[in-house]
Amino acid sequence: MPGHVTPGGFRLGATSRSVGLGALSVVVLLAVWHLVTAGGYISAIFLPSPQQVVGQARRYLADGSLFWHVVNRLDYALTVARLSILDTLAGPEPETPPTQSLENVGLACPPVAVLNAPQRMKLDESLLGRGDRRHPPSMAHNRE
Repeated sequence: MPGHVTPGGFRLGATSRSVGLGALSVVVLLAVWHLVTAGGYISAIFLPSPQQVVGQARRYLADGSLFWHVVNRLDYALTVARLSILDTLAGPEPETPPTQSLENVGLACPPVAVLNAPQRMKLDESLLGRGDRRHPPSMAHNRE
């Protein structure tokens, strides 16, 4: 019987047990999430920490854009679901023969002339991952 007192003490009912297990699973999930991100096992680029998520949610609440961010994410999820359903119904796209695709490359990407380009340009080796390490590739520029 749910929630009745037995001679051994109080006994939880089935509903209380399921609520307790649900709450415990959420706590365990949050703890594992925190440990994985704080330990550096997964980069913050792929999985932000719970603190970062809460901070961003606070910023969205403060500027009033939380609703639109949620709508945007839901719209994205629905679009992906619709496209996957259509892909399943229509089947995969037929493969293009390699010779046909190579013949059309010249038509799709004609050569482009560079106007007013310097006569001699040095290759910035930081763009290749070599050379001067003081300048990250995003801030790289041609140096002579």
